[in-house]
Amino acid sequence: MSDRFWPKLPLNESIGLISMRIVKATVNDYKAVLPLFQGLDDLHTNLESERFKPYSGPARTKNAYDFYILGEDRALFLALIDGEAIGFINLWIVNIEEKRIHIGRSYAHMDNIYVTPNYRRKGVAEKLLAQAKDWCKEVGVDKIELQVYAVNADAIAWYDAHGFDVFLKRFQLDIEQ
Repeated sequence: MSDRFWPKLPLNESIGLISMRIVKATVNDYKAVLPLFQGLDDLHTNLESERFKPYSGPARTKNAYDFYILGEDRALFLALIDGEAIGFINLWIVNIEEKRIHIGRSYAHMDNIYVTPNYRRKGVAEKLLAQAKDWCKEVGVDKIELQVYAVNADAIAWYDAHGFDVFLKRFQLDIEQ
Protein backbone atom coordinates (compact mmCIF):
# COMPACT_ATOMS: atom_id res chain seq x y z
CA MET A 1 0.00 0.00 0.00
CA SER A 2 2.88 2.42 0.61
CA ASP A 3 3.62 2.59 -3.14
CA ARG A 4 0.28 4.45 -3.51
CA PHE A 5 1.55 7.37 -1.46
CA TRP A 6 3.24 10.58 -2.48
CA PRO A 7 5.88 11.86 -0.02
CA LYS A 8 5.16 14.37 2.75
CA LEU A 9 4.94 17.84 1.24
CA PRO A 10 5.02 21.41 2.49
CA LEU A 11 1.75 22.96 1.35
CA ASN A 12 2.30 26.53 2.44
CA GLU A 13 4.82 28.07 4.79
CA SER A 14 2.08 29.95 6.64
CA ILE A 15 0.48 26.69 7.77
CA GLY A 16 3.69 24.74 8.24
CA LEU A 17 4.52 21.24 7.14
CA ILE A 18 1.44 19.12 6.67
CA SER A 19 1.54 15.45 5.87
CA MET A 20 -0.24 15.17 2.54
CA ARG A 21 -0.45 11.96 0.55
CA ILE A 22 -1.43 11.50 -3.07
CA VAL A 23 -2.98 8.07 -3.64
CA LYS A 24 -4.43 6.32 -6.64
CA ALA A 25 -8.09 5.82 -5.81
CA THR A 26 -9.51 2.33 -5.47
CA VAL A 27 -13.03 0.95 -5.24
CA ASN A 28 -12.76 1.40 -1.46
CA ASP A 29 -12.44 5.20 -1.83
CA TYR A 30 -15.89 5.73 -3.34
CA LYS A 31 -17.52 7.28 -0.25
CA ALA A 32 -14.49 9.51 0.41
CA VAL A 33 -14.64 10.91 -3.13
CA LEU A 34 -18.36 11.73 -3.15
CA PRO A 35 -18.04 15.02 -1.18
CA LEU A 36 -15.34 16.15 -3.61
CA PHE A 37 -17.56 15.46 -6.60
CA GLN A 38 -20.38 17.28 -4.83
CA GLY A 39 -18.13 20.31 -4.34
CA LEU A 40 -17.16 20.18 -8.02
CA ASP A 41 -20.80 19.90 -9.07
CA ASP A 42 -21.74 22.85 -6.83
CA LEU A 43 -18.94 24.90 -8.39
CA HIS A 44 -20.17 24.07 -11.90
CA THR A 45 -23.78 24.81 -10.95
CA ASN A 46 -22.77 28.22 -9.60
CA LEU A 47 -20.67 29.04 -12.68
CA GLU A 48 -22.90 27.62 -15.42
CA SER A 49 -26.52 27.56 -14.25
CA GLU A 50 -27.67 27.28 -17.88
CA ARG A 51 -25.97 23.88 -18.13
CA PHE A 52 -25.92 22.47 -14.61
CA LYS A 53 -28.65 22.15 -12.02
CA PRO A 54 -28.65 21.10 -8.37
CA TYR A 55 -29.91 17.62 -7.65
CA SER A 56 -30.27 15.26 -4.72
CA GLY A 57 -28.59 11.91 -4.34
CA PRO A 58 -24.97 10.86 -4.60
CA ALA A 59 -22.74 13.14 -6.69
CA ARG A 60 -21.70 10.10 -8.78
CA THR A 61 -23.15 6.65 -9.01
CA LYS A 62 -20.92 3.72 -8.14
CA ASN A 63 -20.87 2.79 -11.85
CA ALA A 64 -19.73 6.30 -12.82
CA TYR A 65 -17.01 6.17 -10.15
CA ASP A 66 -15.88 2.75 -11.35
CA PHE A 67 -15.53 4.19 -14.86
CA TYR A 68 -13.02 6.71 -13.47
CA ILE A 69 -10.84 4.15 -11.72
CA LEU A 70 -11.13 0.69 -13.30
CA GLY A 71 -8.75 -0.05 -16.14
CA GLU A 72 -5.11 0.52 -16.98
CA ASP A 73 -6.09 3.46 -19.20
CA ARG A 74 -7.64 5.62 -16.47
CA ALA A 75 -6.76 6.98 -13.05
CA LEU A 76 -8.17 9.09 -10.26
CA PHE A 77 -5.67 10.44 -7.75
CA LEU A 78 -6.74 11.69 -4.33
CA ALA A 79 -4.98 14.21 -2.11
CA LEU A 80 -5.33 13.18 1.54
CA ILE A 81 -4.51 15.04 4.74
CA ASP A 82 -4.95 13.06 7.95
CA GLY A 83 -7.04 10.55 6.00
CA GLU A 84 -9.43 13.22 4.70
CA ALA A 85 -9.82 13.56 0.92
CA ILE A 86 -9.18 17.23 0.06
CA GLY A 87 -8.78 17.07 -3.71
CA PHE A 88 -8.63 14.88 -6.77
CA ILE A 89 -7.68 14.71 -10.42
CA ASN A 90 -9.00 12.16 -12.88
CA LEU A 91 -7.84 11.27 -16.37
CA TRP A 92 -8.20 8.63 -19.04
CA ILE A 93 -6.35 7.82 -22.22
CA VAL A 94 -7.89 8.74 -25.56
CA ASN A 95 -6.62 7.14 -28.75
CA ILE A 96 -7.21 8.98 -32.03
CA GLU A 97 -7.10 6.67 -35.02
CA GLU A 98 -4.97 7.65 -37.99
CA LYS A 99 -7.28 8.67 -40.84
CA ARG A 100 -6.97 10.37 -44.18
CA ILE A 101 -6.54 13.81 -42.60
CA HIS A 102 -6.02 13.05 -38.90
CA ILE A 103 -2.68 12.09 -37.45
CA GLY A 104 -2.99 9.14 -35.07
CA ARG A 105 -2.14 10.01 -31.50
CA SER A 106 -2.89 9.30 -27.88
CA TYR A 107 -3.37 11.73 -25.01
CA ALA A 108 -4.68 11.83 -21.47
CA HIS A 109 -8.04 13.55 -21.13
CA MET A 110 -8.10 15.38 -17.80
CA ASP A 111 -11.76 15.27 -16.89
CA ASN A 112 -11.57 17.07 -13.55
CA ILE A 113 -9.24 18.59 -11.01
CA TYR A 114 -10.77 19.82 -7.78
CA VAL A 115 -9.47 20.96 -4.40
CA THR A 116 -11.70 21.85 -1.44
CA PRO A 117 -11.84 25.60 -0.76
CA ASN A 118 -9.83 25.43 2.51
CA TYR A 119 -6.84 23.92 0.70
CA ARG A 120 -6.79 25.97 -2.50
CA ARG A 121 -3.70 28.02 -3.37
CA LYS A 122 -1.56 25.82 -1.13
CA GLY A 123 0.06 23.61 -3.77
CA VAL A 124 -2.40 20.71 -3.64
CA ALA A 125 -3.49 21.03 -7.28
CA GLU A 126 0.15 21.26 -8.36
CA LYS A 127 0.94 18.00 -6.59
CA LEU A 128 -2.09 16.34 -8.17
CA LEU A 129 -0.99 17.55 -11.61
CA ALA A 130 2.56 16.32 -10.98
CA GLN A 131 1.19 12.87 -10.12
CA ALA A 132 -0.97 12.92 -13.25
CA LYS A 133 2.05 13.82 -15.38
CA ASP A 134 4.04 10.96 -13.84
CA TRP A 135 1.18 8.59 -14.60
CA CYS A 136 1.06 9.83 -18.20
CA LYS A 137 4.75 9.03 -18.60
CA GLU A 138 4.16 5.55 -17.16
CA VAL A 139 1.37 4.80 -19.66
CA GLY A 140 3.26 6.32 -22.58
CA VAL A 141 1.39 9.52 -23.42
CA ASP A 142 3.03 12.91 -23.74
CA LYS A 143 0.05 15.28 -23.68
CA ILE A 144 -2.81 16.14 -21.36
CA GLU A 145 -5.89 17.77 -22.86
CA LEU A 146 -8.95 19.21 -21.12
CA GLN A 147 -12.01 21.35 -21.58
CA VAL A 148 -12.95 24.27 -19.37
CA TYR A 149 -15.95 26.58 -19.36
CA ALA A 150 -15.11 30.12 -20.43
CA VAL A 151 -16.70 31.54 -17.25
CA ASN A 152 -14.30 29.55 -15.03
CA ALA A 153 -11.70 32.31 -14.90
CA ASP A 154 -9.85 30.83 -11.90
CA ALA A 155 -9.36 27.50 -13.64
CA ILE A 156 -8.29 29.15 -16.89
CA ALA A 157 -5.73 31.27 -15.05
CA TRP A 158 -4.42 28.16 -13.27
CA TYR A 159 -4.11 26.21 -16.52
CA ASP A 160 -2.31 29.16 -18.14
CA ALA A 161 0.08 29.42 -15.20
CA HIS A 162 0.87 25.71 -15.41
CA GLY A 163 1.81 25.57 -19.07
CA PHE A 164 -1.43 24.53 -20.76
CA ASP A 165 -1.90 26.01 -24.24
CA VAL A 166 -5.20 26.77 -25.96
CA PHE A 167 -5.46 24.79 -29.20
CA LEU A 168 -9.23 24.76 -29.82
CA LYS A 169 -12.11 27.08 -29.04
CA ARG A 170 -15.73 25.97 -28.96
CA PHE A 171 -18.54 28.42 -29.70
CA GLN A 172 -22.30 28.49 -29.39
CA LEU A 173 -24.97 30.58 -31.06
CA ASP A 174 -28.31 31.15 -29.36
CA ILE A 175 -31.21 30.93 -31.82
CA GLU A 176 -34.20 33.09 -30.99
CA GLN A 177 -37.46 31.14 -31.03
